[in-house]
Amino acid sequence: MKYFSKKILTACLLLALAFSMAVPTFAATPPYNQRVWIYNVQNAAPNLNAQCSTSPSDHTNVTMWQITTSNTQRWDLQPIDASKNLFYIRNYANTAYGLNIYRAQGTNCDLYPISANDYNDCAIKCVDEGNDRFGIVLPAYLLCLTPSGFSNGSNVTWQASNGQTNQLWTIRVNRS
Repeated sequence: MKYFSKKILTACLLLALAFSMAVPTFAATPPYNQRVWIYNVQNAAPNLNAQCSTSPSDHTNVTMWQITTSNTQRWDLQPIDASKNLFYIRNYANTAYGLNIYRAQGTNCDLYPISANDYNDCAIKCVDEGNDRFGIVLPAYLLCLTPSGFSNGSNVTWQASNGQTNQLWTIRVNRS
């Protein structure tokens, strides 16, 4: 009888722990409707970057690049449903363009006009991972924003979660 009581108690404790971890009490919300920097937790030197000189156009590639003062490295999170941390992540050089999965090229991340896009290809969830870190996720495909590296021009794609810090991002108004 004592053996079964311990098993039941252990199972109840594990269930309570799992529930408490699955339901965040005070999930952080990234700054939105502001010009922000987005950079990777694993290597903060390069920024998320629209690969263009002044303003994006259809299917402008998204890369990592050393810090510049260009608006091609600045972003605006336009809320779709802020209570669920759902946003369009728009490029500040032309806010008509937002992060997108370019399915014709597999899982590449590029910029495409939000108004002409499929909702599932550009509606992004910012998942609070604590310590001012966010996973940037396409919920329709369960794919995470992932850089291929951290040198200038390193491509950015949408990949399955790997549990690594290269899929965690910092989103800040001030870049320090």
